Amino acid sequence: SLLALQRWPEAITTYERYLTLNPGNTAARFNLGLALFEVDRFADSAAAFQAVLAQDPSNVGAYVNLANAVGSMGRYGDAVRALQRAAELERDPAAREAILASVRLILGH
Repeated sequence: SLLALQRWPEAITTYERYLTLNPGNTAARFNLGLALFEVDRFADSAAAFQAVLAQDPSNVGAYVNLANAVGSMGRYGDAVRALQRAAELERDPAAREAILASVRLILGH
């Protein structure tokens, strides 16, 4: 895939075109968010992950990636809230602890 090949601009164009025809496809929107993040379009990336969460509010990966995007914009409170929600939803104890470790890192503990 274009993501695996790290061909970010092409991936963005492809996902944007696809989403005009299939706006409800959360997997494509999630991948768009990943590609946007990689080219430092953090606000657009955050918007993509928020759109995923509007359709799939239990998507742990979308919360984690939303946290990455908003954190990259200096919005650390929003990043912590997104990570805390991801931790609440995560069922795997080890993954939950990794998420909470990220929260502690942001908070400086």
